[in-house]
Amino acid sequence: LRTPLTVLQGNLQGMTDGIIPASEEQLRALLVQTQGMSRLVDQLNTLSLAGTVDFVTATTATDLALHVSDTVTLFQTSAGDAIDLRTHLAPAPAKIDPDRFRQALLALLENARKYAGDFGPIDICTGLDEDGRSYISVQDKGPGLPAHVQHSTFDMFWRSESLNGRGRSGSGLGLTVVKAIAEGHNARFEVGNNRDGGSYARIAFPVSKAEGAA
Repeated sequence: LRTPLTVLQGNLQGMTDGIIPASEEQLRALLVQTQGMSRLVDQLNTLSLAGTVDFVTATTATDLALHVSDTVTLFQTSAGDAIDLRTHLAPAPAKIDPDRFRQALLALLENARKYAGDFGPIDICTGLDEDGRSYISVQDKGPGLPAHVQHSTFDMFWRSESLNGRGRSGSGLGLTVVKAIAEGHNARFEVGNNRDGGSYARIAFPVSKAEGAA
């Protein structure tokens, strides 16, 4: 946080002293910077709660597809034509904390937009896997993950430096947050490359006793 705060403070001080013109363009740039810092604070707060009794609360039995549909619609509205999202939503019953689930999904969508948004549509799927576990996956058509770093995406502050530096402006906490949220649900989170190109991120939720009996 120190570097962006220093830049923000310097620009605002320059505007106050009349050295830097307070143009609309400059103010919008500073607003974007404060929004980025706000997201970073939220991510750090999430990770500080990971593993505590207050991290995943108010779990409820629901269908992942319903929450995915609403969240993707909001994200698409915000991103506009800059990204093409396609949903393939089959029923996926699971017991989740809806707020944390949406937080994880938004992090996955933002990660896909940042690194693969220009390479084609991004597919978001829900359903049941071969073991009867409800899952959500986000798949892109981008350059994929280098083999030697596919597991490094779980490390705090890891960022891909592919694509000529594209995406380096992120905090590097997005997938770390997703992993923490998945673990808070006793779910499995994994990332990897698709056989036909691009990468995927997937969260598979445990089968409840009630679902297993049914």
